[in-house]
Amino acid sequence: MHIFGEHKAAVVAALLIGLVLRVAFLIETPFNQPEQPGRLSAYNDEAAHVGFTKHILETGSLPRHAAAITSVTHGELPTFENYQSPLYYIIHASICKALEISESKTVALVGRALSLLFMLLLFLVGIKITSVLGRGLDVRTTSLFAVFLALSGVFVRFSTQAGNELLAWLAIGWMTWAYLEHERYTSARNLAWLMIAFILGLYIKLSVLLVFPLIVLAIRRCRATSTSRSLIGAAYLVIGVTPLALYNYFTFGSVIPLAAGFGESSFRIPGFESLFYAARSAVFPWSELWQHWKGLLLFTPALAVVVGVVSGIFASVRDSKWALPIFSVVLAGYVWLNFRYNQAEARYLFAAWPAFLIGIEHSFVRRMSPWLLAAVLLIPYTLFVF
Repeated sequence: MHIFGEHKAAVVAALLIGLVLRVAFLIETPFNQPEQPGRLSAYNDEAAHVGFTKHILETGSLPRHAAAITSVTHGELPTFENYQSPLYYIIHASICKALEISESKTVALVGRALSLLFMLLLFLVGIKITSVLGRGLDVRTTSLFAVFLALSGVFVRFSTQAGNELLAWLAIGWMTWAYLEHERYTSARNLAWLMIAFILGLYIKLSVLLVFPLIVLAIRRCRATSTSRSLIGAAYLVIGVTPLALYNYFTFGSVIPLAAGFGESSFRIPGFESLFYAARSAVFPWSELWQHWKGLLLFTPALAVVVGVVSGIFASVRDSKWALPIFSVVLAGYVWLNFRYNQAEARYLFAAWPAFLIGIEHSFVRRMSPWLLAAVLLIPYTLFVF
């Protein structure tokens, strides 16, 4: 905790509050029930993630079919997540089998506990990233980043839901850590760790593909000192990813089978409602508790922080060679997705979460006290009370 200096108390308080919130949501969030306005409700994707795990538990094999989200029927375990990469579900099913757990709600509870564990590891990886950057960051920036990870509504909600999101974000953090080590010391070991993290990340969730710029930057840097090493790294990458690409193509008809889960796409221009949903889901991803103008008033300070962090990423172009490329590609993927599907949820942008550290460093957020940031991030949670 010495890395937080005089801000240690604020960081510890944020971590404790974040842990209490997560345990409460892990226990209290209903499973596979229709949304109830004004009450904490089930997250609609969770049942489909549990359905994937249950299929492995019951059959010992991966699912060969996915019914699109448009065909979901309440009361059943939907299958629209069956197109996802399988590694998370294999891990989840293996733990449930070892514990002799098979009932859906209990499988979901194990998945939520796994997400919480992955969040704790993600926090540690985030701190390692700040350590690698070293003197380039001050203590306040590191402390603010820790508070953001602890209390951001997106991180809180998705670290208490069964699903592959947190494990994918953890893999992206591992990739960033490995890339920064490679940037400091160009070596075969650091390049190998980066490639392994990327390959495993794709076997967890295909959205990890969006942080491919880290691979490009590392190979370009490696090529400057050893062409053969960069070619070997690229070859390992192709060999590692090919089985997943073939599995997706022959099982779901596409290397990136979005249509299997989202349904057939059609061109659309996102309207104000989508933009507004993106804004509020960036700070408070509990739609069932949204209270219109009251919610707008309560989430605006936290949204200003998020906007500041994003603007800071774009302002860092001269000082950071990695943050802007990965966030830009993630943002481009998000925009592309929303021109094809109604998927405006801001959590998709959090795939670039390590870049938020650089965004904090290069925005007005850096001048905030960690105590003030904690208060701003906690304000939207009062919607659970009022």
